[in-house]
Amino acid sequence: MEMTISQFLVWLTAGGAAVAVSWIAEKIPAFQSLSSAWKQIVMFIFSSVLGIGALYITNNVPPEVLAQYDGYFAVLVSTFGVYFLNQLAHTLDPKRN
Repeated sequence: MEMTISQFLVWLTAGGAAVAVSWIAEKIPAFQSLSSAWKQIVMFIFSSVLGIGALYITNNVPPEVLAQYDGYFAVLVSTFGVYFLNQLAHTLDPKRN
């Protein structure tokens, strides 16, 4: 199943923003050094901004304009999928150093 930009934006507005921000933040050393309370604040702020930004785009950009970029988005989604599976394979590889 191919995900379109419009579907992705809806996912972001429906709580996916927290998932996306969390995935990115966990890879940033500066975020890891924050206290639990500050992590919660940072996550709330960035998740809210991303979700509201996605809602703004969904409400203000015509669907036919977004559809013009679905091909580019498909490349990004498939690249992320292959990258994620590659990382998982390396993690599960018993011969990994």
